[in-house]
Amino acid sequence: MTNTFEDEAIVVADGDLLTTELDDEMVILDGDAGTYYGLNEVGCRIWELIQEPRTVADVRHRLVDEYDVDPERCTRDLHNVLEDLSSSELVEIDSD
Repeated sequence: MTNTFEDEAIVVADGDLLTTELDDEMVILDGDAGTYYGLNEVGCRIWELIQEPRTVADVRHRLVDEYDVDPERCTRDLHNVLEDLSSSELVEIDSD
């Protein structure tokens, strides 16, 4: 089940994770959990954008500006990525 993230929600990556880029992809290592995660090119860009706190709307607007993507599709895909990152405790989302 996918959460719907409010545009005003603030999202930021967990700063204690190790990351490395491989070609157009990124690998994130969660040393505490002993797991790693892979992100494709767009996921990598989302990760770069959320290294500092940003609203979900800001991330979406930047992606729509940078990629040839329909805004509605971008919203769905962004919410899916944020849900995956959130459920793996790789990001913090503040919807207050």
